Amino acid sequence: MLEAAAFSLFSAGASLLTGTSKRPEKEDVADANANSFIANLFNSNDKEVKSTSLSFADISKMFDVTGISPTEVDQLAGALKSSGAASDQDIAQLQTMGADFLSGLPGNNYSDDALNQKTDLLSAMQSALSQAQAAGDPTETLTSQVSLLSSLAAANSAGAAQINSGFSSNLSSRTLRTLIALQG
Repeated sequence: MLEAAAFSLFSAGASLLTGTSKRPEKEDVADANANSFIANLFNSNDKEVKSTSLSFADISKMFDVTGISPTEVDQLAGALKSSGAASDQDIAQLQTMGADFLSGLPGNNYSDDALNQKTDLLSAMQSALSQAQAAGDPTETLTSQVSLLSSLAAANSAGAAQINSGFSSNLSSRTLRTLIALQG
């Protein structure tokens, strides 16, 4: 069933790219339902996950902190806050790397493209921690942040491995997040 959903999502994307149109089929209705579900899950105005029933494992499957944009960081922080899966301090620190915070900085030079550019947040935080340790600066907050991001990355890898074992194709993380949301 998930392979059919993945094929349906792939087909819809391919038809958008090629400009071909086809008459609505069952798969198209499933795509519309999936898109509606995802749109309702995330509120684009406040970038917070509406559902509070997400577990840490669910959240980790939805976000890859080794390839995440500032816009997605805001969504991740909202999900963690809504679920109570992270401390307020960790969430506040995470939000400083999100699009809302970055776009509000004085002399903001962040375009929409920059706010949607994926980076390896875990590696960046590990590097910041190493630099703070070398400089003899306080590291408690950075250590906590690296621990949270490492836990998310490990859970994401475990979830992706579990999903990929059932698929022979190489799906994008966005497609995987959609499939995981539909599966739950």
